[in-house]
Amino acid sequence: GTAVGEYLVGSAAELSAAREHCIGVRDAMAQEHAQHMQRVLELQGQNMEHCEVYDSRTQVLEVNRLKGIQQSGKDVKGAIQRFQNTRDSCEGGIDEVEKRLREVEEEMRKQSEDIIMRWREDNAA
Repeated sequence: GTAVGEYLVGSAAELSAAREHCIGVRDAMAQEHAQHMQRVLELQGQNMEHCEVYDSRTQVLEVNRLKGIQQSGKDVKGAIQRFQNTRDSCEGGIDEVEKRLREVEEEMRKQSEDIIMRWREDNAA
């Protein structure tokens, strides 16, 4: 009985640690997402500023610069999407961990009840 209880407590602790890890990953990804969104806004602001500065001598250079900024924006948006996908996956993992944790808790409760019932039966006999 004690070994089973210790195993179940260990399993619950591992599931809880996995959940905490996923939450940490989710929070870190949310922070990175915010930083990337800030960079997108900065790039858009730069884009607007540079659009107003064109003249005939620098137009080719500015067009190339804007293409680089636009590509950076696309790259950032792609990174944001990858982070979002990873975050969604992690949140799905958290749901699975929480579900398994509830299952382990129910199994522990049932086993505890069975142990108590057997103990009472043994004491009554």
